[in-house]
Amino acid sequence: MEKYNGVERRRSRRVQYPVELWYKDRNKDTQGFKHAYGTDISEHGLLFETYEGFPSCTILELIVEVPLENAEKDGFNIIAEVVRLVELKRQWLYHIGVSFCKMDDDCRSLIKKYTVGKSSESLSRRISLSPKKTAVNPA
Repeated sequence: MEKYNGVERRRSRRVQYPVELWYKDRNKDTQGFKHAYGTDISEHGLLFETYEGFPSCTILELIVEVPLENAEKDGFNIIAEVVRLVELKRQWLYHIGVSFCKMDDDCRSLIKKYTVGKSSESLSRRISLSPKKTAVNPA
């Protein structure tokens, strides 16, 4: 993946930790949600791997699982905008960076709690996805 040397625009700390999610293009996808894994998450967005690319400004509907003990729900519905697309040509994968546009306050506070709890783990060791934790080929 390319190294970014520009100005940091994130509004919150991201942590490299896998999260399970389902996504669909809000304007085009009528066949339901597709499964993917996020590679990092913050209070304001996430990065995930998929076998299909989406241009910038595409609006996605996400269901993101935040694995916290005592959480009332397993997953949260989030509306997000694609802000970054990186094609990994050797692996036939895309990294999709999204910014969260709309979510309820409970969701935002749980994601914040989750990322704060995981940030100490991220700083002490880099957590990467295992071979089983990659995007599912829709074909």
